Amino acid sequence: MTDINQFRKNINIIDKKIIKLLENRFETVNKIWKIKTNNNQQLRDKIHEKILINKLTDESNLSKEFIKQIYEQILNENEKYFKQK
Repeated sequence: MTDINQFRKNINIIDKKIIKLLENRFETVNKIWKIKTNNNQQLRDKIHEKILINKLTDESNLSKEFIKQIYEQILNENEKYFKQK
């Protein structure tokens, strides 16, 4: 049973890192959105988003659909978050 507990601890560490990375991503996106807002640019760039998702799916062993769903959710949350500001 000790092995399972150690694996769970490792997963908890990984999960905390994922959340921290997402927070960092949001902070960086916020900077980009400020620049775009000041330059009257569209906040979302669907072409860039598609390229990003394709690149990530090509570089991963995870399911393409899984990665696509994750990033579509992240991108949608970015938009919701910054529209509230």
